[in-house]
Amino acid sequence: MAKVVFYYPIIRPGGGPGGYVYNLMKAVEGFSSKHYFYFCGHKFDDRSANDPKVWPLFLKAEIYLTARGFYLPIFPDVLDLKHICKNSVVVLHGAVHPRISYMVKNRASQVVFMPHSPSLWSDEYVMNYASSGRFLNKRRFEYFKWAEHTSIAYADYVIFPSPNAASIYERAYVDQLSMGKVRYIESGVYSCIDEQLVIDSYKKKNKIVVGFIGRYNVHKGYDLFCSVAEKLVSSSVQFLSFGVGPLKSKKGVVEDRGWVNDISSAILQCDVIVVPNRICYYDLLPLEAAAHGRPIVFTPVGGNIDQSLSFPDSVLCNSLKLDDIVSGVKEALNRKMLNFNWGFENRKKYLEFFTETAMLERWDQFIDSIA
Repeated sequence: MAKVVFYYPIIRPGGGPGGYVYNLMKAVEGFSSKHYFYFCGHKFDDRSANDPKVWPLFLKAEIYLTARGFYLPIFPDVLDLKHICKNSVVVLHGAVHPRISYMVKNRASQVVFMPHSPSLWSDEYVMNYASSGRFLNKRRFEYFKWAEHTSIAYADYVIFPSPNAASIYERAYVDQLSMGKVRYIESGVYSCIDEQLVIDSYKKKNKIVVGFIGRYNVHKGYDLFCSVAEKLVSSSVQFLSFGVGPLKSKKGVVEDRGWVNDISSAILQCDVIVVPNRICYYDLLPLEAAAHGRPIVFTPVGGNIDQSLSFPDSVLCNSLKLDDIVSGVKEALNRKMLNFNWGFENRKKYLEFFTETAMLERWDQFIDSIA
């Protein structure tokens, strides 16, 4: 039995690395695994932890300083990692400060790194800043690039959830990722939705509801979703969005419900989920949508491509052009009108392959292969 330490500063429900590690942690709570798994970071059980306003002061200070390249080995999660990582397999989720990578490399038996942003960490920051009208200075950009490259260089293995999710990284870090380090472990999510609720939600209604859930920005394609809505909204088709961000919808076209803590309720309000990313890693939202028996429309980028192949009740658009996305949503609406149970095959696939315990089994098998 190996000791495996998963590290990310903030472990909480939702998307991104924090949500990924949270799903693994939930699996360990209810599933007997071959290896000893330890989760290192500040743990929250509520999606409101996505909002920095709810963080304790020391966590705000840690994230603020780390994002600016400062390393202070005084924070509880870093001290915990230093103590627990000796002779362990350590899995770093997302780029960390190079001093942490160096410390782990010298104490752990194996170092594993898993990126989580849809593009390089430095580019992700540029896009996030640009979407809110801010400018990322060159010094911080270079720090983010250096930190991620260092995390990959120190790693014995680099994990991606699927081949298309890895494509941007494999082109950018060809010096490291052509060395046989890359492995693929498909993601999974924790969901306790009752199947009867899913079945009851298939009752035919006067309107088919098309939903977007996520950040309202350009690389998540919220503007594309709103443009599709302008073309297709009608007395029989309604468009809802759940989330926050700098982009706004046109009044009377998309009904913006804002941020919601209960993601299950949001998904159940939608009959079709649209994932219109311009840039995509391997989002957890489609897995949650599948758990709720929802059909999904994907744009053909990154991990979306692999997920569309995994879920039978889905539509993969031909391109990122607006007309092709409109066609994809139209096809989904037609299928839903013909068969209101369309989407349940996705739930079957979720239960078979994309639960949190199925993901943990895949991690068990990976640790077996390297320990």
